[in-house]
Amino acid sequence: MRSSEATTDNPWVKSVWTKSRGRQIVFVDGAGNRQRLSSRSVWGYRTNQGETYRFYREDTYEVMQQGPLSIYRTEDWVGDSRREDYHFSLTPDSEIHYLDKRTCRRVFRGDSCMLMLLRQMRNGQLSDTDAHGSYGLVNAYQFCHRQQRSLTRHHPSTTVGSAKLKLDKHEKKPVD
Repeated sequence: MRSSEATTDNPWVKSVWTKSRGRQIVFVDGAGNRQRLSSRSVWGYRTNQGETYRFYREDTYEVMQQGPLSIYRTEDWVGDSRREDYHFSLTPDSEIHYLDKRTCRRVFRGDSCMLMLLRQMRNGQLSDTDAHGSYGLVNAYQFCHRQQRSLTRHHPSTTVGSAKLKLDKHEKKPVD
């Protein structure tokens, strides 16, 4: 839930559905009581099976992985076949983006490590999972940000903008 005002009286919600093009969320509890809330006041919900869904701009996204980045899935039926689309956000509450290389290059335009890895990856690798269920985009992001933390932690000097700072190893402060 987004705020303390957006809570239901009964913590056991039987069903959740959207109304009026996703602008309104209807919660139905076990006794059949209905509570309507604005979709902007609700982050999402979790099912009895442990599936988590996020509401964003009048759409519902299944949360596939949450961590340093969040990965989402939507499903649509086109004729007789089901189509899955993947999306991502930089934080659990930030804007959701379509998961493809073009969008990733735009979102990560200031991150040289991510841009380098994106050039090496095929579009499908972004939404492929490894043996641990982690998505390719998340693995690339973790690699780049682990590398950046490691470099700034273990390297005595670092570049900030165009200025090079020499850091005191003990104080972690710039040295004149």
